[in-house]
Amino acid sequence: MACNHVGGLSGAFIPVSEDANMIRAAKDGTLSIPKLEAMTAVCSVGLDMIPIPGSTPTATISGMIADEAAIGMINNKTTAVRVIPVPGKDVGDEVDFGGY
Repeated sequence: MACNHVGGLSGAFIPVSEDANMIRAAKDGTLSIPKLEAMTAVCSVGLDMIPIPGSTPTATISGMIADEAAIGMINNKTTAVRVIPVPGKDVGDEVDFGGY
């Protein structure tokens, strides 16, 4: 993960689908949505480009958005959520978006 404010990490995104090491950590179970949300509270501006199962209930996605909004409000910073529901895929399945 990179940051644009050395030391404070206040501008870092967490682009799981765009970072090989984060993909590896998600595959081996050391990186999870709860851990990513916790990271956003102290060092980043949101959950960015995270594939989720296409069957994820809308209430769960709404909850993720609400969590990030609350983190932003409490910490007086901008937060965002860009999750990618992938139809037909489940936790642990690999997805290839074809590059940029």
